[in-house]
Amino acid sequence: MLLVYSVFFAWRANLDISRPLLLGVVERFWIQSDAVVCVLAGLGLTTTHAELERRLGFGGVWKTTGWALTVALLAQMVRTNHR
Repeated sequence: MLLVYSVFFAWRANLDISRPLLLGVVERFWIQSDAVVCVLAGLGLTTTHAELERRLGFGGVWKTTGWALTVALLAQMVRTNHR
């Protein structure tokens, strides 16, 4: 679904991004697909955490690792997108 949305949006959003107003419009629509990816990543992390805890134990270690991974990804996103 994400791939279909991205391809359809890229096909239909043939706006001139050299103009700041149209660039802002395009940037806001790309956030929608990013939101879907974030939700799916969170569900995957939760499922992975539950499975690792069930199979191997050490619940606190997996929870701490999950939080560290989340904070690292957020820091990378801020570093990449900060203007």
